[in-house]
Amino acid sequence: MKKILLIIAVSIFMHSLQAQNFKGGIIGGIVGSQVDGDNFGGYNKGGGMAGVWVSRDINDKTSLQFEIEWVQKGVKKIDRETGFLILLMKFNYIDFPIFVNYKINDLVNFKNLNIEKDLKFQAGIIPTYLINSYLQNYEGTFNDDPSKSFHQFTLAGFLGLSYQLSDAVGVDIRFARDISPMGPHPGGQTWMFDYGMTNRWINLGLTYEF
Repeated sequence: MKKILLIIAVSIFMHSLQAQNFKGGIIGGIVGSQVDGDNFGGYNKGGGMAGVWVSRDINDKTSLQFEIEWVQKGVKKIDRETGFLILLMKFNYIDFPIFVNYKINDLVNFKNLNIEKDLKFQAGIIPTYLINSYLQNYEGTFNDDPSKSFHQFTLAGFLGLSYQLSDAVGVDIRFARDISPMGPHPGGQTWMFDYGMTNRWINLGLTYEF
């Protein structure tokens, strides 16, 4: 199943690059993440991300973009007094962001910021696929099989900003959160529309256009 998804995604990416009016490149960066519903708070788990992207302009201000990314998410909680590990949850995901870029230079230039390159607002969805997981607490590793505790397919949404540093290099920051749960709460409880734990993450990335 993993290979089929990757083959389909890469095929779409390569076909898009060969089509007219498409742009493409690579992206990489750092990730800060947490899991809502794990009884801990804060973006305490650091990770990385890397992938490829392709986009097409709709008009002078708007473009559609599709990406394939490997992203590390999870939780890391350490007792501040003792320094002992309380909980560590590592997740490796393949994310497929689909989103709209909208140039907002005209909206911010009135503040005399003199933004010369493209400043874009981003909004979209992220279908995600869980590759593997690693779970550990103070007693040791207790589950490394994602199919036993977590949903392999989830859907997330995100908002972000991107800025072109040069014609080929850009930087972006994104705030993302699962819309569908990635797994049940530790006690299995539910409440209203809250059916389980969800990933929440921030990533800062650099993009390069071929």
